[in-house]
Amino acid sequence: MVGCKKRGNIGIELLRIITMLIIIAWHYSIYSGFSYEVYHPNVLWLNAICGGSTGNAIFIMISGFFLGNKTSESQVKWGKICRLLLLASFYSIVFWAILGNHSISGFTELIKTLRSVVFPYVYGEYWFIAGYLIIYILHPFINMLINCMNQDAFRKLLWITIIITVLFPSLIGSTESFSNILEMFVLYYLIGAYISRYKVYDETPGWKILLILIASIMIRVGLIYSSYHFSSLIGFISWNDLLRRMKNSYYVFNILIAVMFLMAFAKVRINNKTLGRIIKIVSSTVLGIYLIHDNQVFRPILWNFFGASIYENSYRLLTNCLISVVTTFIFCMIFELLRRGITYIVLLIVELNSIQLNKWIK
Repeated sequence: MVGCKKRGNIGIELLRIITMLIIIAWHYSIYSGFSYEVYHPNVLWLNAICGGSTGNAIFIMISGFFLGNKTSESQVKWGKICRLLLLASFYSIVFWAILGNHSISGFTELIKTLRSVVFPYVYGEYWFIAGYLIIYILHPFINMLINCMNQDAFRKLLWITIIITVLFPSLIGSTESFSNILEMFVLYYLIGAYISRYKVYDETPGWKILLILIASIMIRVGLIYSSYHFSSLIGFISWNDLLRRMKNSYYVFNILIAVMFLMAFAKVRINNKTLGRIIKIVSSTVLGIYLIHDNQVFRPILWNFFGASIYENSYRLLTNCLISVVTTFIFCMIFELLRRGITYIVLLIVELNSIQLNKWIK
Protein backbone atom coordinates (compact mmCIF):
# COMPACT_ATOMS: atom_id res chain seq x y z
CA MET A 1 0.00 0.00 0.00
CA VAL A 2 0.93 3.65 -0.22
CA GLY A 3 3.83 4.71 1.92
CA CYS A 4 5.09 1.20 2.64
CA LYS A 5 7.54 0.71 -0.19
CA LYS A 6 10.64 0.22 1.92
CA ARG A 7 9.78 -2.93 3.78
CA GLY A 8 12.32 -5.39 5.08
CA ASN A 9 10.06 -7.91 6.76
CA ILE A 10 9.30 -10.70 4.28
CA GLY A 11 6.92 -12.22 6.80
CA ILE A 12 4.69 -9.14 6.57
CA GLU A 13 4.83 -9.32 2.76
CA LEU A 14 3.68 -12.93 2.97
CA LEU A 15 0.88 -11.83 5.28
CA ARG A 16 -0.31 -9.32 2.67
CA ILE A 17 -0.67 -12.18 0.17
CA ILE A 18 -2.56 -14.38 2.64
CA THR A 19 -4.77 -11.45 3.63
CA MET A 20 -5.77 -10.83 0.03
CA LEU A 21 -6.69 -14.51 -0.28
CA ILE A 22 -8.88 -14.11 2.82
CA ILE A 23 -10.60 -11.07 1.31
CA ILE A 24 -11.20 -12.88 -1.99
CA ALA A 25 -12.68 -15.78 -0.03
CA TRP A 26 -14.98 -13.35 1.76
CA HIS A 27 -16.14 -11.89 -1.56
CA TYR A 28 -16.68 -15.46 -2.78
CA SER A 29 -18.99 -16.06 0.18
CA ILE A 30 -21.11 -12.91 -0.31
CA TYR A 31 -21.22 -12.56 -4.13
CA SER A 32 -21.69 -16.18 -5.23
CA GLY A 33 -25.45 -16.16 -4.71
CA PHE A 34 -25.72 -18.20 -1.51
CA SER A 35 -29.09 -17.87 0.20
CA TYR A 36 -27.91 -18.32 3.83
CA GLU A 37 -31.57 -18.71 4.81
CA VAL A 38 -31.31 -22.39 5.75
CA TYR A 39 -28.61 -23.66 8.07
CA HIS A 40 -25.99 -25.97 6.59
CA PRO A 41 -22.44 -26.76 7.83
CA ASN A 42 -21.09 -25.11 4.66
CA VAL A 43 -22.54 -21.78 5.77
CA LEU A 44 -20.89 -22.22 9.16
CA TRP A 45 -17.36 -22.59 7.86
CA LEU A 46 -17.89 -19.96 5.12
CA ASN A 47 -18.76 -17.37 7.76
CA ALA A 48 -15.96 -18.64 9.98
CA ILE A 49 -12.98 -18.57 7.61
CA CYS A 50 -13.99 -15.89 5.13
CA GLY A 51 -13.36 -12.71 7.11
CA GLY A 52 -13.50 -9.57 5.00
CA SER A 53 -13.39 -7.21 7.98
CA THR A 54 -10.46 -9.19 9.40
CA GLY A 55 -8.59 -8.78 6.13
CA ASN A 56 -9.28 -5.04 6.05
CA ALA A 57 -8.07 -4.75 9.63
CA ILE A 58 -4.81 -6.57 8.82
CA PHE A 59 -4.05 -4.27 5.87
CA ILE A 60 -4.52 -1.10 7.93
CA MET A 61 -2.56 -2.61 10.84
CA ILE A 62 0.31 -3.31 8.43
CA SER A 63 0.26 0.37 7.43
CA GLY A 64 0.38 1.34 11.10
CA PHE A 65 3.15 -1.22 11.65
CA PHE A 66 5.42 0.58 9.17
CA LEU A 67 4.21 4.19 9.10
CA GLY A 68 3.37 4.46 12.79
CA ASN A 69 6.86 3.36 13.84
CA LYS A 70 8.42 6.62 12.68
CA THR A 71 9.53 8.85 15.54
CA SER A 72 10.66 11.60 13.14
CA GLU A 73 8.24 13.86 11.28
CA SER A 74 6.29 11.92 8.65
CA GLN A 75 5.33 13.36 5.28
CA VAL A 76 2.54 12.46 2.88
CA LYS A 77 3.83 11.49 -0.57
CA TRP A 78 1.19 13.01 -2.82
CA GLY A 79 2.68 11.48 -5.96
CA LYS A 80 1.95 7.99 -4.63
CA ILE A 81 -1.60 8.99 -3.74
CA CYS A 82 -2.13 10.27 -7.30
CA ARG A 83 -0.79 7.01 -8.76
CA LEU A 84 -3.12 4.98 -6.57
CA LEU A 85 -6.14 7.08 -7.56
CA LEU A 86 -5.17 6.85 -11.24
CA LEU A 87 -4.85 3.07 -10.96
CA ALA A 88 -8.32 2.79 -9.40
CA SER A 89 -9.78 5.03 -12.10
CA PHE A 90 -7.94 3.09 -14.82
CA TYR A 91 -9.45 -0.27 -13.87
CA SER A 92 -12.89 1.26 -13.36
CA ILE A 93 -12.83 2.87 -16.82
CA VAL A 94 -11.41 -0.20 -18.57
CA PHE A 95 -13.97 -2.63 -17.14
CA TRP A 96 -16.87 -0.24 -17.79
CA ALA A 97 -15.72 0.38 -21.37
CA ILE A 98 -15.40 -3.35 -22.13
CA LEU A 99 -18.10 -4.96 -19.97
CA GLY A 100 -20.36 -2.16 -18.75
CA ASN A 101 -23.92 -1.27 -19.69
CA HIS A 102 -23.73 1.55 -22.25
CA SER A 103 -27.48 1.94 -22.83
CA ILE A 104 -27.70 5.38 -21.21
CA SER A 105 -30.72 7.60 -21.78
CA GLY A 106 -30.14 11.30 -21.51
CA PHE A 107 -27.20 13.63 -20.96
CA THR A 108 -27.75 13.88 -17.19
CA GLU A 109 -27.57 10.11 -16.72
CA LEU A 110 -24.43 10.01 -18.89
CA ILE A 111 -22.70 12.58 -16.68
CA LYS A 112 -23.67 10.67 -13.51
CA THR A 113 -22.39 7.41 -14.97
CA LEU A 114 -19.10 8.93 -16.12
CA ARG A 115 -18.53 10.54 -12.72
CA SER A 116 -18.98 7.23 -10.91
CA VAL A 117 -16.76 5.44 -13.45
CA VAL A 118 -13.91 7.97 -13.45
CA PHE A 119 -14.03 8.56 -9.68
CA PRO A 120 -15.16 5.19 -8.24
CA TYR A 121 -13.53 5.82 -4.85
CA VAL A 122 -15.75 8.89 -4.34
CA TYR A 123 -19.00 7.11 -5.19
CA GLY A 124 -18.62 4.07 -2.96
CA GLU A 125 -17.21 1.39 -5.28
CA TYR A 126 -13.70 1.23 -3.82
CA TRP A 127 -14.67 2.33 -0.30
CA PHE A 128 -11.59 0.68 1.22
CA ILE A 129 -9.27 2.75 -0.99
CA ALA A 130 -11.04 5.95 0.05
CA GLY A 131 -10.84 5.07 3.75
CA TYR A 132 -7.23 3.96 3.47
CA LEU A 133 -6.14 7.16 1.71
CA ILE A 134 -7.79 9.30 4.39
CA ILE A 135 -5.86 7.40 7.06
CA TYR A 136 -2.65 7.77 5.04
CA ILE A 137 -3.19 11.54 4.70
CA LEU A 138 -3.89 11.81 8.43
CA HIS A 139 -1.02 9.53 9.54
CA PRO A 140 1.56 12.33 10.12
CA PHE A 141 -0.84 13.97 12.58
CA ILE A 142 -1.63 10.64 14.26
CA ASN A 143 2.12 10.05 14.59
CA MET A 144 2.61 13.50 16.13
CA LEU A 145 0.08 12.51 18.79
CA ILE A 146 1.61 9.14 19.63
CA ASN A 147 5.16 10.53 19.53
CA CYS A 148 4.18 12.67 22.54
CA MET A 149 3.18 9.58 24.53
CA ASN A 150 5.02 6.98 26.51
CA GLN A 151 4.00 3.33 26.29
CA ASP A 152 1.58 3.53 29.21
CA ALA A 153 -0.28 6.52 27.74
CA PHE A 154 -0.38 4.86 24.32
CA ARG A 155 -1.86 1.72 25.87
CA LYS A 156 -4.57 3.80 27.58
CA LEU A 157 -5.36 5.52 24.28
CA LEU A 158 -5.79 2.11 22.64
CA TRP A 159 -8.19 0.90 25.30
CA ILE A 160 -10.25 4.10 25.16
CA THR A 161 -10.45 3.83 21.36
CA ILE A 162 -11.45 0.15 21.55
CA ILE A 163 -14.21 0.93 24.04
CA ILE A 164 -15.57 3.80 21.92
CA THR A 165 -15.32 2.14 18.50
CA VAL A 166 -15.86 -1.56 19.28
CA LEU A 167 -17.26 -2.46 22.70
CA PHE A 168 -19.85 0.31 23.07
CA PRO A 169 -21.31 -0.04 19.52
CA SER A 170 -21.48 -3.82 20.07
CA LEU A 171 -23.49 -3.37 23.27
CA ILE A 172 -26.04 -0.95 21.76
CA GLY A 173 -26.17 -2.76 18.39
CA SER A 174 -25.33 0.27 16.23
CA THR A 175 -25.14 -0.09 12.48
CA GLU A 176 -22.03 0.51 10.41
CA SER A 177 -21.57 3.82 8.61
CA PHE A 178 -18.68 5.46 6.81
CA SER A 179 -17.75 7.39 9.96
CA ASN A 180 -17.66 4.06 11.82
CA ILE A 181 -15.30 2.70 9.16
CA LEU A 182 -12.91 5.65 9.60
CA GLU A 183 -13.00 5.22 13.38
CA MET A 184 -12.15 1.53 12.97
CA PHE A 185 -9.33 2.35 10.53
CA VAL A 186 -7.81 4.77 13.04
CA LEU A 187 -7.98 2.04 15.68
CA TYR A 188 -6.33 -0.50 13.35
CA TYR A 189 -3.55 2.00 12.55
CA LEU A 190 -2.92 2.65 16.24
CA ILE A 191 -2.77 -1.07 17.01
CA GLY A 192 -0.26 -1.69 14.20
CA ALA A 193 1.86 1.26 15.39
CA TYR A 194 1.83 0.03 18.99
CA ILE A 195 2.86 -3.51 18.01
CA SER A 196 5.74 -2.18 15.92
CA ARG A 197 6.99 0.56 18.27
CA TYR A 198 7.17 -1.65 21.35
CA LYS A 199 8.07 -4.92 19.56
CA VAL A 200 5.10 -6.70 21.13
CA TYR A 201 5.54 -9.57 18.66
CA ASP A 202 9.06 -10.24 19.97
CA GLU A 203 7.95 -10.18 23.60
CA THR A 204 4.99 -12.53 23.06
CA PRO A 205 5.80 -16.27 22.75
CA GLY A 206 4.71 -17.96 19.54
CA TRP A 207 2.61 -20.55 21.39
CA LYS A 208 0.59 -17.81 23.09
CA ILE A 209 -0.08 -16.06 19.76
CA LEU A 210 -1.22 -19.34 18.22
CA LEU A 211 -3.43 -20.15 21.23
CA ILE A 212 -5.19 -16.76 21.16
CA LEU A 213 -5.63 -17.00 17.37
CA ILE A 214 -7.25 -20.45 17.55
CA ALA A 215 -9.42 -19.44 20.53
CA SER A 216 -10.65 -16.29 18.75
CA ILE A 217 -11.58 -18.24 15.62
CA MET A 218 -13.36 -20.91 17.67
CA ILE A 219 -15.36 -18.32 19.62
CA ARG A 220 -16.34 -16.63 16.37
CA VAL A 221 -17.51 -19.97 14.97
CA GLY A 222 -19.36 -20.64 18.22
CA LEU A 223 -21.22 -17.34 17.97
CA ILE A 224 -22.32 -18.17 14.43
CA TYR A 225 -23.38 -21.68 15.42
CA SER A 226 -25.27 -20.49 18.53
CA SER A 227 -27.03 -17.78 16.52
CA TYR A 228 -28.57 -20.52 14.35
CA HIS A 229 -29.96 -22.39 17.35
CA PHE A 230 -31.17 -19.16 18.95
CA SER A 231 -33.05 -18.14 15.78
CA SER A 232 -34.60 -21.61 15.62
CA LEU A 233 -35.67 -21.33 19.26
CA ILE A 234 -37.37 -17.94 19.09
CA GLY A 235 -38.80 -18.58 15.64
CA PHE A 236 -39.75 -15.03 14.60
CA ILE A 237 -36.35 -14.04 13.21
CA SER A 238 -34.42 -15.77 10.43
CA TRP A 239 -30.89 -16.97 10.94
CA ASN A 240 -29.66 -14.76 8.10
CA ASP A 241 -31.20 -11.66 9.71
CA LEU A 242 -29.80 -12.57 13.12
CA LEU A 243 -26.30 -12.93 11.64
CA ARG A 244 -26.54 -9.41 10.24
CA ARG A 245 -27.69 -8.03 13.59
CA MET A 246 -24.86 -9.81 15.43
CA LYS A 247 -22.17 -8.52 13.05
CA ASN A 248 -20.95 -5.85 15.48
CA SER A 249 -20.32 -8.47 18.18
CA TYR A 250 -17.78 -10.16 15.88
CA TYR A 251 -15.54 -7.10 15.71
CA VAL A 252 -13.75 -7.90 18.96
CA PHE A 253 -12.72 -11.30 17.66
CA ASN A 254 -11.96 -9.97 14.17
CA ILE A 255 -9.52 -7.54 15.79
CA LEU A 256 -7.96 -10.27 17.92
CA ILE A 257 -7.55 -12.51 14.87
CA ALA A 258 -5.98 -9.65 12.88
CA VAL A 259 -3.60 -8.76 15.73
CA MET A 260 -2.47 -12.37 16.13
CA PHE A 261 -1.91 -12.74 12.39
CA LEU A 262 0.22 -9.58 12.33
CA MET A 263 2.27 -10.62 15.36
CA ALA A 264 2.77 -14.16 14.06
CA PHE A 265 4.00 -13.09 10.63
CA ALA A 266 6.16 -10.31 12.08
CA LYS A 267 8.15 -13.14 13.65
CA VAL A 268 8.62 -14.94 10.31
CA ARG A 269 12.09 -14.76 8.75
CA ILE A 270 12.81 -16.11 5.27
CA ASN A 271 16.52 -16.37 4.42
CA ASN A 272 16.08 -17.76 0.89
CA LYS A 273 16.68 -14.72 -1.36
CA THR A 274 14.93 -16.19 -4.40
CA LEU A 275 11.81 -17.02 -2.40
CA GLY A 276 11.97 -13.58 -0.80
CA ARG A 277 12.02 -11.87 -4.22
CA ILE A 278 9.06 -13.95 -5.41
CA ILE A 279 7.07 -13.06 -2.29
CA LYS A 280 7.85 -9.35 -2.78
CA ILE A 281 6.75 -9.43 -6.44
CA VAL A 282 3.50 -11.21 -5.64
CA SER A 283 2.88 -8.97 -2.62
CA SER A 284 3.31 -5.85 -4.75
CA THR A 285 0.31 -6.90 -6.88
CA VAL A 286 -2.27 -7.22 -4.09
CA LEU A 287 -3.66 -3.71 -4.62
CA GLY A 288 -4.20 -4.44 -8.32
CA ILE A 289 -5.79 -7.79 -7.41
CA TYR A 290 -8.24 -6.00 -5.14
CA LEU A 291 -9.13 -3.36 -7.76
CA ILE A 292 -9.68 -6.00 -10.46
CA HIS A 293 -11.66 -8.69 -8.67
CA ASP A 294 -13.85 -6.27 -6.69
CA ASN A 295 -14.77 -4.06 -9.62
CA GLN A 296 -18.57 -3.77 -9.65
CA VAL A 297 -18.82 -4.50 -13.39
CA PHE A 298 -16.42 -7.46 -13.43
CA ARG A 299 -17.53 -8.88 -10.05
CA PRO A 300 -20.81 -10.62 -11.13
CA ILE A 301 -19.12 -12.08 -14.22
CA LEU A 302 -16.28 -13.45 -12.11
CA TRP A 303 -18.39 -15.18 -9.47
CA ASN A 304 -21.01 -16.44 -11.92
CA PHE A 305 -18.19 -18.10 -13.84
CA PHE A 306 -17.35 -20.40 -10.92
CA GLY A 307 -21.02 -21.34 -10.35
CA ALA A 308 -20.56 -21.70 -6.59
CA SER A 309 -24.26 -21.38 -5.71
CA ILE A 310 -25.05 -24.90 -6.99
CA TYR A 311 -22.65 -26.29 -4.35
CA GLU A 312 -24.22 -24.37 -1.45
CA ASN A 313 -25.43 -27.55 0.27
CA SER A 314 -22.80 -29.87 -1.18
CA TYR A 315 -19.58 -31.26 0.25
CA ARG A 316 -17.90 -29.98 -2.93
CA LEU A 317 -18.29 -26.36 -1.83
CA LEU A 318 -14.93 -26.30 -0.04
CA THR A 319 -13.16 -27.55 -3.18
CA ASN A 320 -15.00 -25.00 -5.31
CA CYS A 321 -14.07 -22.25 -2.85
CA LEU A 322 -10.36 -23.13 -2.89
CA ILE A 323 -10.25 -23.38 -6.69
CA SER A 324 -12.20 -20.14 -7.15
CA VAL A 325 -10.12 -18.11 -4.69
CA VAL A 326 -6.72 -19.32 -5.91
CA THR A 327 -7.69 -18.99 -9.58
CA THR A 328 -9.01 -15.47 -9.02
CA PHE A 329 -5.82 -14.46 -7.22
CA ILE A 330 -3.55 -15.86 -9.97
CA PHE A 331 -5.65 -14.42 -12.83
CA CYS A 332 -5.76 -10.93 -11.28
CA MET A 333 -2.05 -11.07 -10.41
CA ILE A 334 -1.12 -11.91 -14.01
CA PHE A 335 -3.48 -9.18 -15.27
CA GLU A 336 -1.82 -6.61 -12.98
CA LEU A 337 1.71 -7.70 -13.98
CA LEU A 338 0.75 -7.43 -17.67
CA ARG A 339 -0.62 -3.93 -17.06
CA ARG A 340 2.67 -2.94 -15.46
CA GLY A 341 4.67 -4.37 -18.31
CA ILE A 342 2.55 -2.62 -20.94
CA THR A 343 2.70 0.65 -18.99
CA TYR A 344 6.49 0.39 -18.79
CA ILE A 345 6.79 -0.25 -22.54
CA VAL A 346 4.46 2.62 -23.42
CA LEU A 347 6.34 5.04 -21.16
CA LEU A 348 9.64 3.85 -22.62
CA ILE A 349 8.40 4.45 -26.18
CA VAL A 350 7.13 7.90 -25.24
CA GLU A 351 10.47 8.77 -23.65
CA LEU A 352 12.45 7.57 -26.69
CA ASN A 353 10.18 9.50 -29.06
CA SER A 354 10.58 12.57 -26.87
CA ILE A 355 14.38 12.26 -27.09
CA GLN A 356 14.20 11.89 -30.87
CA LEU A 357 11.87 14.90 -31.12
CA ASN A 358 14.23 17.06 -29.06
CA LYS A 359 17.15 16.07 -31.32
CA TRP A 360 15.10 16.91 -34.44
CA ILE A 361 14.11 20.31 -33.02
CA LYS A 362 17.74 21.14 -32.20
